[in-house]
Amino acid sequence: MIEIGGVSLLDLLPESIADDAEVRAISLALDPEVRAVAAALWQAVVWPALDDAAEPVLDEVARGLGLQELQLWDLASIDGKRAILRGCMAWRKRSGTLYALRHAVELLEVEGKIVEWWEESAAPFTYRLRLVVTGGPGLTLKHFLALDELVRRFTPTRAQLSELAAEADSSGRVLLYPALTVAHFTEIGHYP
Repeated sequence: MIEIGGVSLLDLLPESIADDAEVRAISLALDPEVRAVAAALWQAVVWPALDDAAEPVLDEVARGLGLQELQLWDLASIDGKRAILRGCMAWRKRSGTLYALRHAVELLEVEGKIVEWWEESAAPFTYRLRLVVTGGPGLTLKHFLALDELVRRFTPTRAQLSELAAEADSSGRVLLYPALTVAHFTEIGHYP
């Protein structure tokens, strides 16, 4: 089987005109355009069929786009994987903007609110990220690692995350136990 992206027009020329210098020059000039069309051809075939595609097909498309490396890909449900693939082109075009970060947070299937520095007179080029988990299993350590990866990949390079807060509205039992605590302080920070 011939891979369409690796075919040159010179390989397809009939023998009767293959030695003509003008035909060879035209073929060489058109080769980059034909290869670009061949590279984009899978989008025309795969993109419309994402809703019906099986998970192995989604995994293969993600591998081709370099998205399978994201920790988020392993955490996502099949519908989440479809959402990642549908939005990946827009995120790549807008990578480094708060638009991309907002949509990256949505991939974690949590509600996220981003408060920028100018909205609250904070240090310049900082922002706070507040996650609200409504139902579901909540956020695990894997989710926070995936969030860290998304923040590094999609936020503007000059922006600094000054605070990350997560809250949930699920009910549960509260168990109170007495414990002696002396001068215990825990700081969780985000380091670039």
